[in-house]
Amino acid sequence: MLGLTNYLKQIRGLAVRDAIDAAATPGKIAIYGTARPATGGAAGGDPLAVFVLEQPCGTVSASGVLTITPPVGMVQITNSGSPAWARFLDGDDTPLFDATAGTSNAEVIVDQETFYAGAFTALVSAVLTEGG
Repeated sequence: MLGLTNYLKQIRGLAVRDAIDAAATPGKIAIYGTARPATGGAAGGDPLAVFVLEQPCGTVSASGVLTITPPVGMVQITNSGSPAWARFLDGDDTPLFDATAGTSNAEVIVDQETFYAGAFTALVSAVLTEGG
């Protein structure tokens, strides 16, 4: 396994942030309640909710940790289910990477364990840590 320096972790974290922000329109986080597919694979259903991010979408620490700035306000839930995973997309809806999602012990933290279509939800946090 590679042992990356903080310098390289920061460069990689900045590259991830810049990929989310690459399009003219803001990137997104789509929350799914289906089984998590292989990275970039078919989601197996429609998202429960989609958060539109700010541009830039967050900050990167000196050790490469990307902290997403949560959108202001809440978004409407479009499908019922329990959040299981999240897909990050650029503003052109190009899938970039997948992450865990839930109310705790996940990379993407939302404010409720069960989503009900028509209700509203908030992104509490999204913190992505570079490995190595």
